[in-house]
Amino acid sequence: MYKNLKFLGVLFLLSCCFIFLFCYVDLSFAMFLKKYMTSNIYYVYKFLNDFAEPLYMFAITVVVYLLNYLIFKTSLRELKFKFILQLKVILSSGLIVQLFKFAIGRYRFKEYLKCGNFGFEPFLGVGYSNSSFPSGHSSSIFTFVTILLLLFYVDGKTSRVIKIFAYSFATLVAFSRLILRAHYLSDVIAGSLLGIICAEILFRFFNKEEKKLTS
Repeated sequence: MYKNLKFLGVLFLLSCCFIFLFCYVDLSFAMFLKKYMTSNIYYVYKFLNDFAEPLYMFAITVVVYLLNYLIFKTSLRELKFKFILQLKVILSSGLIVQLFKFAIGRYRFKEYLKCGNFGFEPFLGVGYSNSSFPSGHSSSIFTFVTILLLLFYVDGKTSRVIKIFAYSFATLVAFSRLILRAHYLSDVIAGSLLGIICAEILFRFFNKEEKKLTS
């Protein structure tokens, strides 16, 4: 009972925070970034944005798995198990994000600049490509970083350094969506949180299922 109340309390607080962002922060912050953005910063973040694309994430995955095989002598069987688990988590998380996009149907900032559309039309009233909340790129990069950290856990100070670097990098990639005028601040925050939560929950779920099948 206490856990349920605690969960509902957290959900209520998050809802209040997002409503506040929707009403008072999102548009003004997006306009602020548009006003003071230089072309050099824009192209830097355009490059960072690509790291949330499947090809870039696959390349990083190959490097991480090769390092673990060559340096840490992780067996091919274990790496195969980890890769299948990683794939399941990323694909499932992506599906969940797309369902949220479909149900919420928020116009992108680009649409506001183009024709003044601001707000929500649930169930894809805005059109699939214009559905803004939550940010898919932000969710993808945070899911990707979180699942790699869970799969290749390292103890001690090294773990803290790697986590700080990984999440700092993911934050820059997510922030690029604001710079590129594809999302509002709340879209990016929601996508990032959803990516972490989905990775944590799905990792535990699929890990248990895989162990049941192999035991």
